[in-house]
Amino acid sequence: MGTPQRLNVVLIVIDAARRDRFGCYGYGRGTTASIDDLARESLVFSRMIAPAPWTLPSHASLFTGLYSREHGADRPGLRMHDGLLTLGEHLAAHGYAPVFVSNNPLVSRRWGIINGAAPVMMRREFDPDFRRGLGATWSRRVKTILGAADRGARATNQLIGRLLPGLPSPFFLFINYMECHWPYMPLRTYERRFVRRRHTVSQAARHRLRMRTRRSWEAELVQDRDRVDLLSDLYDAALAYVDDRIGELLTLLQRDGRLDDTLVIVTSDHGEGLGDHGLIGHGMHLYQSLLHVPFLARIPGWAAVRVDGLAQFTDVFAGLCRVLGLSVPPHLADRPFAADPFAPTGRGREFAFAEWHQWEGERLARRLQTFPGFRSMPSAEAVQDRQYKLIIEPASGAEMLFDLQADPGEEHNLSGQHPEVRRRLAGALDQWRRLCGPAGRETAYSSEEARALEARLADLGYI
Repeated sequence: MGTPQRLNVVLIVIDAARRDRFGCYGYGRGTTASIDDLARESLVFSRMIAPAPWTLPSHASLFTGLYSREHGADRPGLRMHDGLLTLGEHLAAHGYAPVFVSNNPLVSRRWGIINGAAPVMMRREFDPDFRRGLGATWSRRVKTILGAADRGARATNQLIGRLLPGLPSPFFLFINYMECHWPYMPLRTYERRFVRRRHTVSQAARHRLRMRTRRSWEAELVQDRDRVDLLSDLYDAALAYVDDRIGELLTLLQRDGRLDDTLVIVTSDHGEGLGDHGLIGHGMHLYQSLLHVPFLARIPGWAAVRVDGLAQFTDVFAGLCRVLGLSVPPHLADRPFAADPFAPTGRGREFAFAEWHQWEGERLARRLQTFPGFRSMPSAEAVQDRQYKLIIEPASGAEMLFDLQADPGEEHNLSGQHPEVRRRLAGALDQWRRLCGPAGRETAYSSEEARALEARLADLGYI
């Protein structure tokens, strides 16, 4: 492939971005023009699977190459175990200058998923809209309600524009953009482009006021198809906006003379429910709408190609090391079920896995009880191969089996109809449970940290 050594790395995570809303994956509404242009020069992964359906465990898996049950950044402990090597630390040990820019308060040093000495810049620190004080808070709220404020993407790019000239090569730059995350409140100019029904300024403002006090899972109770369609259109508008900001970021890299020596990855930590299975938002289940994520890698010197093999976030750390010519950490060199996603002739994994842990006993679970007909989804585990997917709820033993080729929307449960398929997938899941156990050292939260985490989860709509 002729890959030059010492490439810079830019890893972009669009929080809650659905794969099937990208033009390069077949969507026709013009939501991702900049990313589609990048895809024409990239490896575009057809089957990249996130191992968890929400932010914290999914980022932890991307940064460590481990599953939730290993790194611990999931229910019930939530904080990533101490002593685990992360991608940023490993690159820093090989001479990279790591920088983390995050618009999501969960993607931070505080919860353990970013460690080492790398600078971590959170939106509250660099976005002028987050100035302290009552006046600044009200100004931010008014701008949001009027459709004149984003969720940090503009300030993020301004920050990176200031940082780039002083960044030594090679560097590792991680960015989390939050625009696609619930509640969907894109700039008014993007609303006008994508909302198909009449949506006046006053209607938009009323909707924004209502959404500020709602949680995404409450939308399951919305039976009005027009409301669901509106949320879907607003989501498209939010994705189109962040796509423009990604185009702006690539232009910044080009102007600084860095793009030709930079490996650029665009992905999402999980997808988003937009009416699928009666759900809007994310977490709470293991359907493909949340697990099947976009993943593009533009690697200088490599040809653009569609990668059809099954891949998973847990493979990216080791795969990037091989692309960059760096040593692979010993604990990732011979992982069970793993495959190098960047191998030019590889067929990918045989199986991919995911897990969801119910928010039992939390404020969310208590609040859900006040909504008749709604239940917090039970803890579940999933395994899929190139055609089939099995979801098991360990507590009840309930199972769902789907043929993903014939039924990509997972609408027809084939449980009991294919015993050999079920036996093979269940056997792989059992083996995964045995081989993938806790790693590192579990660390208890202080009472202050526990309160801070609950506040962050509430801000993001989880509780």
